[in-house]
Amino acid sequence: RRNGTTQIFAGLIKCADCGWSLAYGENKQNKNPYGYYHCSKNGQGLRQCSMHYIRYDVLYAYVLARLQYWSMMVQKDEDKLLKRLLNASDRERNSAKKKQAAELPAELLNTLIEKITVHEAVKGEDGSREQEVEIYYRFIGKID
Repeated sequence: RRNGTTQIFAGLIKCADCGWSLAYGENKQNKNPYGYYHCSKNGQGLRQCSMHYIRYDVLYAYVLARLQYWSMMVQKDEDKLLKRLLNASDRERNSAKKKQAAELPAELLNTLIEKITVHEAVKGEDGSREQEVEIYYRFIGKID
């Protein structure tokens, strides 16, 4: 970013349609400013793709919840799950097992996640918004 900081999802978030990276931006016009990601092929005047917009806090909560879910599954039956999902070394298994925090450090994300794809949101008639986000884990790919 311009201020010299790097977002924790940097390099991980991709557009589900065009494959380009999602760029980080901030909405400072509201009373409560917030960060968001959008397709970089849509921005900068290119308009070659649709917005593929997702708020940072929504993405963060979703990714954290998915990692906590898989961490819980590891704790329940580590051997069964790891044999099924990961063909990784003992070092990688221990690293994944130890890093079950309530926050997402960039190091953990880059160790466990290959990429995150964000689909275009679909708005319902009632004003609700649904959006598919896919997480592709290193060594195993996408898991539902």
